[in-house]
Amino acid sequence: MVFFGVGTAVITGGVPGLVGIIGIAFAFGLGLVAAAYGIGPISGCHINPAVSMGVWVAGRMKTMDLLGYWVGQFIGATLGAWVIFLIASGVSGGYSIATSGLGQNGFGPGYQGGYSLTSAIVYEFVATMLFVIVILGSTQKFSTPGFAGLVIGLTLVAIHLLGIRITGTSVNPARSFGPAVFAGGQAIQQLWVFLFLPTLGGAGAEAGAGIIATATSGCIRTCQKTRICSLPTRHKRTEPHPFAFFANGWEITILNHPPMNSVFGQAPEKSHPAQPGTFIVAGGRMLFSR
Repeated sequence: MVFFGVGTAVITGGVPGLVGIIGIAFAFGLGLVAAAYGIGPISGCHINPAVSMGVWVAGRMKTMDLLGYWVGQFIGATLGAWVIFLIASGVSGGYSIATSGLGQNGFGPGYQGGYSLTSAIVYEFVATMLFVIVILGSTQKFSTPGFAGLVIGLTLVAIHLLGIRITGTSVNPARSFGPAVFAGGQAIQQLWVFLFLPTLGGAGAEAGAGIIATATSGCIRTCQKTRICSLPTRHKRTEPHPFAFFANGWEITILNHPPMNSVFGQAPEKSHPAQPGTFIVAGGRMLFSR
């Protein structure tokens, strides 16, 4: 995160005609995608203390693991900022953090769009909460985990596109901590916003995810009682081949051997019986077969 995202901001972000805000946003997002698929199988890609907080609140992480991740995250971000500084210092004529900064987060007059403390607090809390909700939702057991890294990375791109002019976009206390250590001054004075607000947003994400889960689980609970719930009908299919799709986090396998001559999700009246514990589709509606 610090190496690719902050590095892009420091090395090329200030050069007219190069990457600009859009490029920086994608550098953060694509860096996270790379990390998700690279170290996700090893550590779950826990490189953000706010995300780890959200996972801990959700009951998916032990306290000692949380503390251990936090230590590693802050050390890693500091080392990443140091490496970027070493690279930037090699430019012809030298590099001055005092005049050019090190991709640190901030707010107020003289920083990016000059947004107020209130704007910074609201943005970092809300953006982090939404970010962690996406992470919790895309990595829960009924999701499609193979796409989680891509979804999470693109969400981070969107968050940066909106927030770079406000705070430089943190949503990650470690990402803010590393550059601030070297930038000093105002970056250190304002660091508390980027340590506490994203952490609180991450903790609050569990409540938001719970509300969403409650709202979307009604259909599944109804179907488990062998009642019928409506599904969208779209995408025409004509081939006589069984297929599957996802609805409300559940993989719905449609056992449908006769040709499907109507819209997607709408089977002919006569179909082979489904096996117990599967979903069948009839008349554009889903029925859980016990």
